[in-house]
Amino acid sequence: MSASNKSVSGIFYDFDKNTLQATVTYRGQKYTDYANEYYGKVTIPDIVVFGGKEYRVTAIADEAFRGCKTLESVVIPHTVNKIGMFAFKETPFENDTTFWEDGIMYVNQCVIDARYDVVEGDVTIRPDTRLIADYAFAECEKMRSIVLPDNLSYVGKMAFALCTGLEEVALSPRVEKIEELTFWACIGLKKIDVPESLRLIEQGAFAGCLRLDSIVVSPFNANYITEDGVLFTHDMSTLVCYPAGLSATTYYVPVMVKEIGEWAFEAAINLEEVVLPDKLQYIKYGAFAGCESLRTINIPSNVELIEKEAFARCFALQSIVLPNEVRIEKPIGEPSLEIVKK
Repeated sequence: MSASNKSVSGIFYDFDKNTLQATVTYRGQKYTDYANEYYGKVTIPDIVVFGGKEYRVTAIADEAFRGCKTLESVVIPHTVNKIGMFAFKETPFENDTTFWEDGIMYVNQCVIDARYDVVEGDVTIRPDTRLIADYAFAECEKMRSIVLPDNLSYVGKMAFALCTGLEEVALSPRVEKIEELTFWACIGLKKIDVPESLRLIEQGAFAGCLRLDSIVVSPFNANYITEDGVLFTHDMSTLVCYPAGLSATTYYVPVMVKEIGEWAFEAAINLEEVVLPDKLQYIKYGAFAGCESLRTINIPSNVELIEKEAFARCFALQSIVLPNEVRIEKPIGEPSLEIVKK
C-alpha cells in the first residue's frame, strides 16, 4: 500500500474511488517521514467520509502504525479484513504483556505477530480470532501444527512463510482466500485441507512446500478440485498446484488445461518429464521453477505466452523447443538453456 497525506479525524487513509474502500496507513511517503502521527487511544471507524463520499474501512496497510512510540490502544472495526506486514512494529504493544499470550500478539480479535523463539509445538490460537495479519507467524520454525478457529475469515500474505517445522494445518470453514506465498517454504508441510468456502488461491501459496503430497478439497467447493493429488480450478482450465512432494517422475497434464499457474510446479524435484496438452495457452511466472530433475518438456503449438522464470533453476533441462508464434518474457530459464523455435 502507498502512504497518504489524506487525513480524517487524525487517521490517514488511502481511498479507492472505484470500490469506495479505505485503507488506514501512515503519513508521508514512508513510515519514518513523520514521528508518532498516531498516539494515545486510536479508534478506527468502519465508515469514513471523504470528499463527500462514504468509504468502508477494510484494511490496515503495511507499517501503518510502525514506530509510533506513544500508541496506547487501537480499536479495529469488523469491516477491516486485512492487516499488512509490520503494522504494529516498534510500538509499545511489543513490550506490553496485555497484548501477548503464549508468544502471540493479539489486537482485538486479530493475530498481529508471533515470537519465533516462543511459539513451538502444537499451537491453538484464541477461538474468537477472526484474522491473521500478513507475515504474522513467519519464521516460527518450531511450530508443528496450528488449530485455526471456525471464526477465522482471513489468513494474511506470507502468514506462515518459512515455518519449516509446520506439518499440519486445516483451514477454517470461513476462509475465502489464501494469499500469495502464505505457506511459502513450509518444507515440512505434508497435507492441507481446502474448505468449501475457499474461492481464491493466490499465486505461489504453496511454493517451496517440498514434502506436500496431499491437497484435500471439500467436495462442495465450487472453485477448486483435485485430481490425483493435483490442484485445479473447478473447470480444470488452470493447473494451480502440483504438490512438490509427489513421487512421480512423469506427469501428464490433463487435456482440458489451458494455463499452468504461477509457481504451479515449483520445487517438484522428482519430476523428469511433463507432458503438456495441445490446448495449453499460457505458462505463467515461475511455473516450473526449481524442477531440478526436469529433462524433457514439449511446448504445444497453441501456447501464446511463457512468462519470466518459467523454467528457472531447471538445471537438467538443456534445451526447449518453442512454437514460432509464442511470446517469451525473458529470462525464462538458466542462461545455459538453449531455446529453439520450430
